[in-house]
Amino acid sequence: MTDGAPAYVASPPTGTGLPVLLLHTWWGLNQPIKDVADRLAGDGFTVLDRAGTGTIGGSGNSLSTNANRKAEGYNPLCGDHVTVYLKLDNGVIQDIAFQGSGCAISKASASLMTAELKGKTEAAAEDLFQGVHKMLTGNPEANYERVGKLKILAGVCKFPARVKCASLAWHTVNAALKGENQPATTE
Repeated sequence: MTDGAPAYVASPPTGTGLPVLLLHTWWGLNQPIKDVADRLAGDGFTVLDRAGTGTIGGSGNSLSTNANRKAEGYNPLCGDHVTVYLKLDNGVIQDIAFQGSGCAISKASASLMTAELKGKTEAAAEDLFQGVHKMLTGNPEANYERVGKLKILAGVCKFPARVKCASLAWHTVNAALKGENQPATTE
């Protein structure tokens, strides 16, 4: 974050186990990101305005050596790259993590995804993927109750170029669940 643009660090309520989010404003999208930060604050998150640095992580990088499923995803449009690691046991996501580089929307979505999918069955993860995808693409059939707290990402649909950023990790986890060997894309 060397461009001096504002960023918001959102720390979750103590004991929730939710990830810390860094929402960075860029390219004139300051108001939508501020709106997300304000909604997070309303949900009990501590939001620090104009944070200069920060990182976003999933449930930890140590999973990369213990994962039994892994997939990579790449968004050539903006250069986002993510690797998702899963530890599946009897069809349940016992642990999930991601590593990657990219924009704040891509990382925030991946971070929220890891928090939401841990402990879910493969079928529930697929169902959630479908719900999030409909929401992010502005599909009128999107069910916001179905995606729960992930509805915080709903505003991304107003920015078509950013939909791929928000959906990359989701396409990547879907590829990991299916055991696909090709890098996941948002196409």
